[in-house]
Amino acid sequence: MSDIRPALAEKWEQPNPTTYVFHLRKGVKFHNGRELTADDIKTNIEWRSKEAPKDWPRMRNLEAMSKIKNVEVLDRYKIRITIDEPGPMMVTAFTGGDTGLPRIIPPEVAGKFMLGKGGTVPIGTGPFKFKEWVSGSHLTLERFDDYWGPKALVDRIVFKFIYDDDARLIALQRGAVDLAEQITGAGLPILQKDPKLHVFKTLRTFRDIKLYYNSKNWPMSDRRFRQALTLIVNFDKNVEVLRGEARRAKSFMAGSFCATAWACSARR
Repeated sequence: MSDIRPALAEKWEQPNPTTYVFHLRKGVKFHNGRELTADDIKTNIEWRSKEAPKDWPRMRNLEAMSKIKNVEVLDRYKIRITIDEPGPMMVTAFTGGDTGLPRIIPPEVAGKFMLGKGGTVPIGTGPFKFKEWVSGSHLTLERFDDYWGPKALVDRIVFKFIYDDDARLIALQRGAVDLAEQITGAGLPILQKDPKLHVFKTLRTFRDIKLYYNSKNWPMSDRRFRQALTLIVNFDKNVEVLRGEARRAKSFMAGSFCATAWACSARR
């Protein structure tokens, strides 16, 4: 299990197996200048676990959110969440990312910031705020000076959409971009030989070979069956097929998974 660190919630406690109390950080500002409160968290969670407004982003880990029985605001910066049965993935579900609760959004703009469809701009609480999006060309973010944490070290970031692998490599070599990700295959040896470029890797979960089990119903309720099913997947062979660009990853869930390596490059 990965290390979970405080962010919008400064701390949390679990008084019993089915209750979580989150203490929110004070002074957190949305990009529109409004302070984030427990009411915002309650609304976001309820819309993810129940019926959401039109165009509201849905989370993938609906199984975890479906366990929520009640969300109660204790004060402006404290919220209590009760689930119907113990769930080891509940705290992880609130951390965001692909398998968790999407970023907290002001309820008043729910379903209104669909870019390219006449909506408003995306609003969150992160270190950068939305500036401009040109479909198929680029996305520009600017530093949010009211961010609750350490301020960003750059004024803006421009994400350029370069879909062709060769064109992305050339742009990096010519200095048109400072950083390019997912340069793999034939382009990787070229990067490694270029003295002006630095190659580094980050690990990401390879979902296609991660196994999840519903242990409530037979035959998944039988541990021997789950063990047998896990043995069917040859994880080491998958690592071998990826030619060294992956490794075995450990998890507390039944069933190991692989983590693929992204090859990235930056100009020195």
